[in-house]
Amino acid sequence: MRKSFFIIMLLGSSLVWADSTMVESTNTHKANPSTQLIGGWSPMFFTNYDTNKVNQIITMIKENRIKAIKITYPTSNVYVAFKITQAIQKDTNQEITLSRLDLQGTPTTKYNKNQVVVTLYYGSPSRCMLVGKN
Repeated sequence: MRKSFFIIMLLGSSLVWADSTMVESTNTHKANPSTQLIGGWSPMFFTNYDTNKVNQIITMIKENRIKAIKITYPTSNVYVAFKITQAIQKDTNQEITLSRLDLQGTPTTKYNKNQVVVTLYYGSPSRCMLVGKN
């Protein structure tokens, strides 16, 4: 079963949704020159190392589409988090923030405790305020 991730970008006053298949839109929207595009973020989920996903990230970095990356991982999957980090940094100069997070479930909430989350931030790096030094 294929997992998809969604990107939400604010362009003017309309929301644009795209999935990980990178489909190009036939509609064009020209931004008003006085409108400043802020950016957005999207998560990618890993339970195992996936070369194709990592190569997608590297390509987006080289296209200057990604401004910041934060990798959140559980202790049980530190190997995958570090392998992703090493692969990205081997091919790019992208700074990556790593954050260990071990979630505890409750009777009403269950977490995938083996999942590494790579959060990709788009737009101006100064506007990526959620990615900070820990």
